[in-house]
Amino acid sequence: MANKTDIANLALTMLGAEQIASINDKSESANKIRIVYDSVRNAIFEEHPWNFASNEVRLAPIVDKPLRGFAYQYNKPADCVRVNNIYDKDGNELPPEEFTVTGDKIQCNYNSIIISYNTLITDESLFSSLFVQAFATRIAFEICYGLTGSRTLMSDLWALYQQKLQIGKTANAKEDPYKDLDKFSDPWIDARF
Repeated sequence: MANKTDIANLALTMLGAEQIASINDKSESANKIRIVYDSVRNAIFEEHPWNFASNEVRLAPIVDKPLRGFAYQYNKPADCVRVNNIYDKDGNELPPEEFTVTGDKIQCNYNSIIISYNTLITDESLFSSLFVQAFATRIAFEICYGLTGSRTLMSDLWALYQQKLQIGKTANAKEDPYKDLDKFSDPWIDARF
């Protein structure tokens, strides 16, 4: 179970920097991490539908109608950082052309929808270990030049971040292997079965 200081120290280790006793230290390293911490975490939540952060909820339309294009409008949940999928009231996934997500609103022609989304988790003890690895690497990348002045290390950290992110995404996909199988449906192949 990681906490903010553990994640910060993992990032600092990748930079070859001195570890901190607390994320609230007065050190330059802790200060730089505090500056980027929330925005980096939120960006990674937006990058991928992480299973540990996913939630589903049925929404009811709001009174305000969309100005154009669709019949119904919904408020996204307050803790939603990424809409992963939208389903009709019977659980059938809506194709992308049948809805739009704009700001904090979802618009479509369905009078009841279910959404699958990434919720913003701020309790680090709930993060998956592979997410923590990617998160710490991204923090190291973000603060690298300010602490080390090395563009080469920055470049290496970006490549490492991409690798760790892909490993996390692959493991995440294996936890729910049938989640998106219907997206690969082909009418020609389906007709044979």
